[in-house]
Amino acid sequence: MWSQTAGRLLVCLVLLCVCYVMLPRAAVFLLQICSLGSSSLMPGLATQWPDVATYWPEIAGDVSSVIWSHATNSQQDLDAALADATMMIEADVSLGEGGVPIMAHPPANTSDLTLHKFLTDVIAATADGEARKGVKLDFKDIEAVQTSLAMVGQMEITIPLWLNANVLRGPGDSKAPVDADRFLSLCREHLPRATLSLGWTTTAAPGQYSPANIVDLENLLEKFQPSAPITLPLRASMAAQSRAILVGYLSANLGTSLTIWSSKGDEVDVERLVMLIGEVGRYRVYVDVPQVVRDEMAALTSAAPAVMAGVALLLSIIAVVMSLYSNH
Repeated sequence: MWSQTAGRLLVCLVLLCVCYVMLPRAAVFLLQICSLGSSSLMPGLATQWPDVATYWPEIAGDVSSVIWSHATNSQQDLDAALADATMMIEADVSLGEGGVPIMAHPPANTSDLTLHKFLTDVIAATADGEARKGVKLDFKDIEAVQTSLAMVGQMEITIPLWLNANVLRGPGDSKAPVDADRFLSLCREHLPRATLSLGWTTTAAPGQYSPANIVDLENLLEKFQPSAPITLPLRASMAAQSRAILVGYLSANLGTSLTIWSSKGDEVDVERLVMLIGEVGRYRVYVDVPQVVRDEMAALTSAAPAVMAGVALLLSIIAVVMSLYSNH
């Protein structure tokens, strides 16, 4: 009897180790299938541009390890992002003099870098395949969207491209969101293959995402039925307090990912945030937070392999003891 129990424990140990190694890879494969959307299944509809997980195979599906640049709104900042280890280049789009799209965070309306020059430089830097960079364009003003997307739609895009806007009113006394109907209509008209990054307006005050916030999102997506991949940019301090509702939503929407972001000075419950990422899966959660928060997260997550090794060792010892006991 004891030998049978020991054998079962050993089998469980092997299965546990196999699942620990293979489950993330299987999940990545399933997510990529889900994220293809209806456009890949219906003739005549365009497929998506390269997704992050396949564009950078070296991350082995762990999109939480993607390296970001922030507010890359000047020529100097762009040159630096193209030369360093940055993978996804985040930048803000505004309208400059004469209605020309420029890289600037509102209310700024001047820059030494236009949107056209920004994208031309990124595409040129990645043309030979040696450098790989993706782009996330952040829109704070709906008036900048139409001119910008119409121009980008005429360019040959061969890299991951995200279009971000806070289109829903979120927790707290936050400012008015970008016009959701116009934003999604323009994205569908000009760049239907770009990843949609659809967020809520927030404040630095403590809070969490509510069921009503999720309902607003569901209603918006039901109305527009986008075929492009979708990621939800969530403020880290609030996402950490919203695990149950976020996990529930994502379990029913396998093609949706999260992008966790944080402002300097935000109070983030790092332990809860790490738990959220663990529940959702590192293959579905992008992490774009200040280095101090990332370091705290790394300190917590680095303990996971050690815990797994400890569990494996304990099970092995129990199995051996039971086996020896059964022989006496």
